[in-house]
Amino acid sequence: MKNITFIIILSFLLLTVACGQVNEPNQTVQQEQTTENGERLGIPGGEAQTTHEQAEQLTFSEVIEEYKVLASYQTDSPGTGLGEGMEIIHRNKDALLAKGHQGYAVEYFQLLTINEQERKIVITHRFYEDSDEFATIETYINNRDMEEAVEWVQSQPPNEQRLYFSTDEFAQPTLILLPADDVSEEEIKAIEVVVNDTTYIFGKHIGLAYIHYHSDEIIMLYGEGTYATNYDLLEE
Repeated sequence: MKNITFIIILSFLLLTVACGQVNEPNQTVQQEQTTENGERLGIPGGEAQTTHEQAEQLTFSEVIEEYKVLASYQTDSPGTGLGEGMEIIHRNKDALLAKGHQGYAVEYFQLLTINEQERKIVITHRFYEDSDEFATIETYINNRDMEEAVEWVQSQPPNEQRLYFSTDEFAQPTLILLPADDVSEEEIKAIEVVVNDTTYIFGKHIGLAYIHYHSDEIIMLYGEGTYATNYDLLEE
């Protein structure tokens, strides 16, 4: 009789342990589901919110592509002589050789370097017309030696450290109207990059849309800041 009683008690204990092992994973699954659906369930700071925000973030390469940061452009500010232009000549990995101009006159070659990790593009070299370096680069280009032109510029000591474009991975784009004179009410997303007393405004799927000049000298001369507008927007 004692043996039978012992067997019954032992069987009951084994059954209890087995049930506990089956139910434990279900509790874990329920906990994971609650965490994954934290935002939907109204739990502040849930993992779902963080995951959603991360999904919306763009890599730096995607930002460059989406905002056409490296597209060639021409800008003009009628009646002021202000404006800039840039034409990409050749890209060698993270280095780009471009020809640019300021206003209607001064031309230069410049090298832009992409830093994916720091999420920025910097102008490291700039050689103005009438310089020996400008003539050397022009010779390479006329001979269609584009790779050699980039490599030659890279071999020269950097003479510039000017920001061209940057964006924080958490930065939110602003909304701007096209064009700048408010003729159109179309809103587009834009990223603004401040370089000293000048703001460069890159529009989504457009590239450099506007340059906003707002130095003390400009304000003193024109009474307020002034804009140079992308030619493509002026033509619309």
